[in-house]
Amino acid sequence: MDNEISRFSFKTVLRLFLCRTSRRPGIIQNGYFYIDNLSLFCYTHFTLKSKFLSVNGGFMKNIFFIIFFCFFVLCACASKPAQKCVPKVIILKGVNFDYNKSALRPESYPVLDENLAVLKSRPKMTITIVGYTDSDGNDAYNQKLSETRASAVMQYFFEKGIPAGRMQAVGKGKSNPIADNKTDAGKAQNRRIEIEFTDPEPNVICQ
Repeated sequence: MDNEISRFSFKTVLRLFLCRTSRRPGIIQNGYFYIDNLSLFCYTHFTLKSKFLSVNGGFMKNIFFIIFFCFFVLCACASKPAQKCVPKVIILKGVNFDYNKSALRPESYPVLDENLAVLKSRPKMTITIVGYTDSDGNDAYNQKLSETRASAVMQYFFEKGIPAGRMQAVGKGKSNPIADNKTDAGKAQNRRIEIEFTDPEPNVICQ
């Protein structure tokens, strides 16, 4: 057996089992399985004794090879979970801004980092970062403020390694409120950032 192992130069040798599977008289079968860095091989040695015929078998691929090969392929596929699709538009909940400010608050970083990981895992993905304000102030001022808030998020992603060519920052002022601007809590929700995702690959963006 050692000669057989050295002959085929296996880098890793794994003996899975030694079997005597046949109970029929005159048949003895021993099986060994070896795995190198690429393939699974089966070594079987069997002897068939009868009055008319004597057969000795050496290294061969048999039905056990097929079974174990399929098993390892399925295990390899299962170890690579499919990536989930990304919503076309998301609100960065947790990325809010102080009144009349565009600086990111520290509690915003974990939310931004989650989306940063998505962008790094999808190198062809591009995004539009959209900033919004509450209803306080005139339209021109809020438009400018929403643009600077979107730019603050874009700058954060850029400093973390996302190319500027994959991002666009726009402001939409106090339009499209998602909460009541008559309350402080509602205004805080309206001072928000949304991200619109685009990807040329199929099934990346949720339909």
